[in-house]
Amino acid sequence: MRLRAMWRTLAASCVLVAAVAVAGCGSSTPTAPTTPTPTPNPYPYDGYWVGTTSEGREIIFRIVGSAVVQATVYYNVTSGCYTYHVATTSGPIQNGAFALSMPDSWLTAPMAVTGSFGSTTTMSGTIGAMTISAGHCGTTAETQKAAVTFTAMQ
Repeated sequence: MRLRAMWRTLAASCVLVAAVAVAGCGSSTPTAPTTPTPTPNPYPYDGYWVGTTSEGREIIFRIVGSAVVQATVYYNVTSGCYTYHVATTSGPIQNGAFALSMPDSWLTAPMAVTGSFGSTTTMSGTIGAMTISAGHCGTTAETQKAAVTFTAMQ
């Protein structure tokens, strides 16, 4: 008789342990998936930026590591003649803006180009006034050129 009582106690204990184990296996409250924290882009301006000057000419910038590493600027010399200048440069972008000094044999002084970013996809700026050396585009004297503006997009 004592053996039977012991088996009943043991069986009851096993049933209780199994019930607790099954109850602990699931949860009626779903857990929300975790959203990874996005890593900010350390170089949000990197890439090619293409735009147009106020003269209707093309302007292209290549930006790597938040620095302008190449600039291609097309500009009018006279009403019927234009030229372009490509410069490998290193103009760092600081506080969303840059400034370049681009020497060119066609110019009496380096071309000044400044730009600022309205967003990670829009830029605007100015190509400073310049003096173009005589002999280009059929000119016989130096040609004064007023500053022009530009806009560009990535």
